[in-house]
Amino acid sequence: HWHDYQQGLKNGQMGIYFAPPHFAAWAINKHNFKPILRIAEPLSFVIASKRAQSEIFELNDLIGRSVCTQSPLNIDYLLSTQVFNSRAGSVNTQFITDVSAELRAKQSNCVGFSVSNHVLLRLRLEGNNDDIRLYQGQTYNNYAFIAHSQIDPDHIQVLREFFIQTKVQKILQPLLSLYANETKLISSNKNDYPVTYVDILDGHWN
Repeated sequence: HWHDYQQGLKNGQMGIYFAPPHFAAWAINKHNFKPILRIAEPLSFVIASKRAQSEIFELNDLIGRSVCTQSPLNIDYLLSTQVFNSRAGSVNTQFITDVSAELRAKQSNCVGFSVSNHVLLRLRLEGNNDDIRLYQGQTYNNYAFIAHSQIDPDHIQVLREFFIQTKVQKILQPLLSLYANETKLISSNKNDYPVTYVDILDGHWN
């Protein structure tokens, strides 16, 4: 229920959330949520194309063409929107559930892909060197577990101690591996998600 999840974070609804950096920063800085743990490996996004698309050499070559991203307000969509708006051009955004699968596919309707850096590294480890990085986005602290300020601090501490266990992190591996290649969880604090992270939501939630 992506819409309910987004609205819950936007409005500061009571709960514990697993949130991307821009959503976590919003909740922490605007609704006083408390960070619990975060994925240690940083998160960054790139805009890439495939080497087989020999006519694509730079970002401007994507203007007017199809670019795959996840649905709004995922950070890869916001990055792509900002980048192309700044170039006085637009692209035909295609919303894809799994951009990495589309990038792996031999045939795609997209010529550009907004995808996380860790996915490209994973593809290269798999022996797929077909990608060309056209743009490297900002690096953020990764996804975090965050808790509403009214949740009992003792309960938050119990949850932190539970999630930090190695055996629990192994259970969470299928989830965490969507956002990092090294999926270790570490303690987090408010400084990990500064108000500047909220800037990427300008014009959407403000």
